[in-house]
Amino acid sequence: MAFHPLGLVLFFGGMGTLNGNSAETVKETLRRDFWPTLWFEVALWCPLDVAMFRFVPVRFQLLVVNCGGFVESIALSWVNANGVPVIAAD
Repeated sequence: MAFHPLGLVLFFGGMGTLNGNSAETVKETLRRDFWPTLWFEVALWCPLDVAMFRFVPVRFQLLVVNCGGFVESIALSWVNANGVPVIAAD
């Protein structure tokens, strides 16, 4: 859990740099998408880890973690391409 913030900074920074975005654009992307994405990761991994260690036999735990990583990769790719949707309060 402690490395998720660092991983997100490296992900958004690396993807922004590889896409040719300016440093200012990368900072804006981090400012806009970092916290919602971090909350998604916490909401994904905390219950998944608790359920995995409680209910999944050891021989299948790697499969569960890989499935979680697959879902996380899809979500990060989607956020990187589209940003985090903002829900307006009425």
